[in-house]
Amino acid sequence: MAWALVCHGYYDHMGLYGHLVNALLQRNIAVIGFDQIGHGLSTGPQATISDFQRYIQVLEAVHKIARQRVDDVPLHWFGQSMGGALTMEYWQQQLLNERSQPSGEMVLLAPLVRPYAWVSQRWIFAAAKLMIESRPRDVSTNIDNPEFVSLLQRDPLQAQTLPVEWVNAMVNWFTHFETSSPSRLAPKIIHGYGDRTVSYRHNLPVLKRIYPEAQMHILPPARHHLVNETTEIQAAIWQRLDIACDWTTLRGETRAI
Repeated sequence: MAWALVCHGYYDHMGLYGHLVNALLQRNIAVIGFDQIGHGLSTGPQATISDFQRYIQVLEAVHKIARQRVDDVPLHWFGQSMGGALTMEYWQQQLLNERSQPSGEMVLLAPLVRPYAWVSQRWIFAAAKLMIESRPRDVSTNIDNPEFVSLLQRDPLQAQTLPVEWVNAMVNWFTHFETSSPSRLAPKIIHGYGDRTVSYRHNLPVLKRIYPEAQMHILPPARHHLVNETTEIQAAIWQRLDIACDWTTLRGETRAI
């Protein structure tokens, strides 16, 4: 028996993570999920935040609740895209405060550091933030799974704009995160070369420097939304994870937070 705490990506909510939840349950791993501020059924302005630290405060509260329920079994962490960024930032802060490390695995699925084509897009953002508060969102997603694309188009919880405030908060976060000292944590990082949402060319070297003990698992055809990729790619992800991860052994310190 084990538990998993799932951190969803930007624009997402836990209602979109059925494939991941089912895969975890099949491995006798119970799931703790929640919708971040401004996502899904949570309160707050939709799809925006003034500072990523507000997301971290939510994650800290959820982790505290989780620790009260899991007893002495592993608590694994799964973070997709922005959820991966928040998982990394949360544990960087815990380690700086000399708190415990995860008692289970840390799995990062296409984790956000810098977005795709940021070198060119940053100039557009610099101009846009002087003139507008948001721009229309392209709801089509970076994925080859037509069923998921159709689901997104019918999902009433999807935000229809990209707020400039959120982009500014993201930039402030990754500017800080990229200066992080190397960590002793050893996440399992899954990425695809077909990703056009985050920049794997920039991000993977950054992640390797910050996590020298990390295991990088590259699935070349995979795109961005890995928790809803095609059946073949999802099978390949779990084939890698089941070999690389120990789902049952309690590790790290178990000091309560």
